[in-house]
Amino acid sequence: MKAESPHSNYQPLNSEEGRWFHRLRNFIMGINVFLMAFAVSGLVVGFIELDEIDSAIREICSPCQHAHVIYMSSFGALLLLSFLGFVALHTRKRCLRILNTTCLVLVFIPLVFGSVLYVLMSTEHINMQYGWNLVVAERSDDMCKLELQWKCSGWNKLCATHSTIGLIDLKPLEGTEKENIINNLSVVTNTTSYCSGADEICACPICTEDDQKYIDKFDQTCEMVVMGALRSHLIVFLFVSLCVVVLTGAGIVVSVAYPHAEW
Repeated sequence: MKAESPHSNYQPLNSEEGRWFHRLRNFIMGINVFLMAFAVSGLVVGFIELDEIDSAIREICSPCQHAHVIYMSSFGALLLLSFLGFVALHTRKRCLRILNTTCLVLVFIPLVFGSVLYVLMSTEHINMQYGWNLVVAERSDDMCKLELQWKCSGWNKLCATHSTIGLIDLKPLEGTEKENIINNLSVVTNTTSYCSGADEICACPICTEDDQKYIDKFDQTCEMVVMGALRSHLIVFLFVSLCVVVLTGAGIVVSVAYPHAEW
């Protein structure tokens, strides 16, 4: 019995159509290779940096608590699906192309969530200032650690310190009037933190004197530093989402419109 060719289910297209699909196939395979490299880079960045970003953001932004998980899961899935797509195109197996397209659609959902989150944060629809003030009131030490970690001060306003020197009376002591004046008075220094030039409700964490000395040297607010770092990573979601849209659309075309084409 004559062995059946692995490509016997495919029907050849005319030369012009065949060349067009051959170029499309090579183009999509190239995109898959690029996305595999891009996904590996994203995972490396996630392991190195995003753990710190998540630890800071989850304190002041409740919708962002799972940003790290979504980020790592999306890039892990993208790596797997890019490899699957490359194999499907290389082996010309229709079932793999359909599976790859279906999975790309599913991966697109968390990427859309990340993109929406980026838009909301960029347009300040998520009130990070309120979250900051709330955590400062409940866990001031955590915000001091955040300021030291990110080398920033305050949220949207720099926090400054103001020291006042005063005298307090101690319990009466026996002795001359001069001795009582010397022994019964003690110099105390009260240090308070306040928002520099604030024109709205803001809060500054109460830090230790040593920590506050370092914090007073910082010239950037935590909003500038933390949000800048977070936005730079969330922009990646927009790019990956666009690539997934392109791959999904191309996969639908080649898997549905031309299911038996040999290209």
